[in-house]
Amino acid sequence: FAVRVGDIALIGLDTAEDKLDTNPIFAGLFNSGEYRKAQVAWLKDVLKRKEIAKAPYLVAFCHIPLFDSDPTANPGDVAPADKDPRYKHDFAIWQRTCSELWGPVLDKAGCQLIITAHQHIYRYDAQAGDRHWGHLVGGGPDMDPAKEGRFPTVIEGEVKDKKLTVTVHNILTGKVQDTFTFAPRKR
Repeated sequence: FAVRVGDIALIGLDTAEDKLDTNPIFAGLFNSGEYRKAQVAWLKDVLKRKEIAKAPYLVAFCHIPLFDSDPTANPGDVAPADKDPRYKHDFAIWQRTCSELWGPVLDKAGCQLIITAHQHIYRYDAQAGDRHWGHLVGGGPDMDPAKEGRFPTVIEGEVKDKKLTVTVHNILTGKVQDTFTFAPRKR
């Protein structure tokens, strides 16, 4: 999806499954690779739409994260069947293919933030290097306070005083977990 709400353009992308199309579990029925690639053309088109292009803030959403700093996190492109001794899981913890396809397009458009889920562990990755967008992973349904980062979140965005303020609420404690601010994008 691509919508504008006030000063914020919101883009929704579909990372598809957390396993390769070649994984035997899918019995040859999935075509996620081509689907992900097709979204590049769609993304480029919607970013040109007047209401999206002129929005001071650009936030994208997808299910599987587009970044993970953990070198043991499976990047979702491990052939032939998602298994490699370097990684802890035999499914995508993050989606390197989507990051490589969509990241440069979102960078060029001035995207300030990408909000994802999938891992069920809250974290925020600030802009770094050639990744010009912040990356927010929402927490999941776990209500055990002993598990660090594992708590449900509500993520709220508001534009005031010419800044986008994103507030992350920790539902387990009932308190604000974090607040991030973003200046208008440069185009």
